[in-house]
Amino acid sequence: MKKIIAIVALLLAGNTLWAESGNKPLELKDVNLQAIKSVAFPEGKAYPMPVGSAARDNTGHDVLYAADGTVISIDYSIEHGSTGYEARPVAVSVANKAFTNRNRIRVVLVNCYDQGGYSGEEMDRSQIGLAYAGGTKYVGQDSKGLVLTLGLMGKNYTFKQIVTVEVDGKLLTNAQNNSRNFPLKMTYK
Repeated sequence: MKKIIAIVALLLAGNTLWAESGNKPLELKDVNLQAIKSVAFPEGKAYPMPVGSAARDNTGHDVLYAADGTVISIDYSIEHGSTGYEARPVAVSVANKAFTNRNRIRVVLVNCYDQGGYSGEEMDRSQIGLAYAGGTKYVGQDSKGLVLTLGLMGKNYTFKQIVTVEVDGKLLTNAQNNSRNFPLKMTYK
């Protein structure tokens, strides 16, 4: 009896192919790389990006800089749902050499439509209260996540993000454009 394995994600390392079938890792040795490279997919068909525990590049990392020297790091995992890609969870760290264990830091992530008739309109927002992580760093996480792409009723939408950071009741200023907003485009590829 033949066993068919649905491969969810692939990673080539030398001549070894790593994949995942369900939740079980799968290792195939001595893979013919030329045969894999020569596979042709029919035109007009969309093949989703692999995600899941076997996909090694399903994370994103962005760094934003405030005028006062504060560094804002945003890390996220990419998930593929039934209607598109999402960033979940979204972890934020904010660091500044002047921070102590007594600061109050809050980050707001606003998710806006990036194109089409809704361009610039807010879809949703997340507020993250950060906790002191030691030294000069505060961290927090939003497990709800943000939508990166959305396909509904034959239309596809992408999103951009706007980040604001409040430290002890004062909004930080973006070092690039002197604004209170930090534009961001989380990617899923």
